Amino acid sequence: MFSIKRILTLLFIFLLIFTISSCVSYEEIKPSESDYASWDGNYIYYGNKRCKTTGENEEILIEEVKYEGNNYYIVEALDYCFNDNNIYFIFSAKTLKNLEEFNSTLFVKYIIKTKTYEVLGVGDKTSYISIVKNFRNNIYLKVNSESSISDYLIFDTIKNTQVIIQNVSKISFINDYVITHIEGLVKYSKIDEIDFKTICEVSKENFYGYLYYNNKEYITIKSSKYDKKNNKNVTYSLYSIENNKLKTILSFDNNTDMIKLNDEYFILYVTKDFEYRYKSGKGCTKPTNMNCTLNVENKLCKINYDKLTYEVVYEFQKGNYDFTNGFIQENSYFVNAKNVKRGWFIFSGDIKSKNYELDLKNNGLRKIKTLPERNEKDLINKSTIGYKNLEYKIENVSYGGILANLSAKYLYCYNTDTNEKLLMQFYTKADLDEGRYAESLFTDVTFDVDYILILNY
Repeated sequence: MFSIKRILTLLFIFLLIFTISSCVSYEEIKPSESDYASWDGNYIYYGNKRCKTTGENEEILIEEVKYEGNNYYIVEALDYCFNDNNIYFIFSAKTLKNLEEFNSTLFVKYIIKTKTYEVLGVGDKTSYISIVKNFRNNIYLKVNSESSISDYLIFDTIKNTQVIIQNVSKISFINDYVITHIEGLVKYSKIDEIDFKTICEVSKENFYGYLYYNNKEYITIKSSKYDKKNNKNVTYSLYSIENNKLKTILSFDNNTDMIKLNDEYFILYVTKDFEYRYKSGKGCTKPTNMNCTLNVENKLCKINYDKLTYEVVYEFQKGNYDFTNGFIQENSYFVNAKNVKRGWFIFSGDIKSKNYELDLKNNGLRKIKTLPERNEKDLINKSTIGYKNLEYKIENVSYGGILANLSAKYLYCYNTDTNEKLLMQFYTKADLDEGRYAESLFTDVTFDVDYILILNY
């Protein structure tokens, strides 16, 4: 008879042998010299650097800026964006004036074609904070303000002009429009044609959207206000861009709120607090009281934009279930509904959930095992960088097994005409003496279209 101790020892040895034998080694994933492709003539721009697509010849773009008799030594790129194959930087920099060192921030345009730069602004160490939006020919920068409320600089890359909007407590970008809260007013403008118009007064909570209906553009506004007794009133309004008019089409009192599912459908709900008894583990003999909040008394509604009204399409009869966390797809509403099992005496409760499908054609609600994958129609693959007929992408691989848990990265180039896949770079932290790579490309930036540009010059 085998003892339990001997069985466990043998089992451990077996698992150890299995783990070691099944793990991928570094030697297995490391490319040989013949695996690498030749340089394709293109360069990768990232941060304040560029290199060949093979990782070779990495260089800093701007090390020093000369402006109005002063030399500014670049410390780091705080933020940057690409616009029309030029790079717009916010730099932190140091300069000497009268033998005293000063910290500054610079707003600089780098012209890739000519390898020259243009200084667009110089300030103290906190003057330029970040780039918040890069849209066609307009770049929005958050800049330092004398008040606690933010200021924004809008730079027109075509006209080479700058506009400052001050005292902005909130800024949102919806479709082709920028919406701001300025001194208690909601104002909007085309992103690239700055001319702010007032929509209404700011409420305690405002959420914005864009609607194109019947060949007309609207800004949608969901607002919340509270009375002296802290009761909530919610309104849903449409602002017509064509005639500059605001129309409230939905209004709810008594702490009723709404969640938009799409431009047509929304769910009404009331927030309710629940208490249940929860037993955290086997060693805990007495459950403790826990609190949670659910959105209950749910009604699925549909907006009629022609009549500017709404109708209740379906009222969920399960009173203390939360049906608000769902999505509409192919004429059905799919939702993972939650409810509270309260528990009693020494018996534990919990938050339970079940999957449901509501058929919008016949209003039939049924329980389903799993939710379908959600279709993301407008999902953009930002991690693939394209240039002409070439696409560049980083692929990750793990090696060393569960004991080491190491990772390596391959930069591949795909030729969309020939379907050829070429290895350009290979990088791993474990051994920096091997591989072909530009290290900071893998360690300092995110490889997506916002932070990477590939050109043949």
